[in-house]
Amino acid sequence: MSQAPRTSRLSFKGEEPKKKKKSKKERSHPDGESARPLKDDDIPSEGWLAVDALDDFGGPTMICTPDPLLVLTSSETSDKAVFKAYPASIPLQELEPADVAQVQVAVKLPNSDRYSIKSAFEKYLTVDKFGVVTFGSSAVGPTEEWEVIVKDDGVAFKSRFDRYLTLDQETLALRADSESLGFRETFQVRGQAQYRRQHRKKRKSDAVVDVEHLERDHLKKYQSWGGGRVAAGSSGSSSELKHAQKAGNLNEALLDRRVKIKSDKFCK
Repeated sequence: MSQAPRTSRLSFKGEEPKKKKKSKKERSHPDGESARPLKDDDIPSEGWLAVDALDDFGGPTMICTPDPLLVLTSSETSDKAVFKAYPASIPLQELEPADVAQVQVAVKLPNSDRYSIKSAFEKYLTVDKFGVVTFGSSAVGPTEEWEVIVKDDGVAFKSRFDRYLTLDQETLALRADSESLGFRETFQVRGQAQYRRQHRKKRKSDAVVDVEHLERDHLKKYQSWGGGRVAAGSSGSSSELKHAQKAGNLNEALLDRRVKIKSDKFCK
């Protein structure tokens, strides 16, 4: 006769089992999705996902508020940047654009940590010195640049005037005149899953660099002597370059190693 499996505690008939308390890492995102970042293999090829990391911000984007459920919407005939209601029957974690006007395209600016946000009608989100926000610019300048701040409970945007985007509760219009970062200055952002997959794939390919081959290419490019013969590289280990690559100063490390050769006048 087999014995019943042992349990860690006594249980009684009719007693409801205790729910296991979630750890901090397992607690859900404000829109109902897991706060744990998705691994590359877990990212779906279609649909929309919550943006919970700065690296995943960009491309086709929806900017929303959860309670009430509102979506930033542009217009072909007006430059107003306003939020419009979305059917309450749809949970935020399943939210997808119902109209092209609900989609903006976020692009990281070259040599900058700021972003531009463009409507479906080719107009950029811009702000004036009074905090008035519109889709009223056809080009990117300082007033169209936004610093994106990803927090545990959502995403915030700071203008060039060091003021935060906020929602006017009466008019449902965007403004950028808040000096503090609070609930009204925090939005839920959803991005296209396809963009996230492509972005992470590109980031991985960019990260894989043969530093020894790269150093040889730099010597060929910058060496100013030797009649075409490439000088041997620095006596330092290639691990120095790999460490510099991770630290983000690979070019500086390559220059230092060329200087050590003491044969390239352009390095001195």
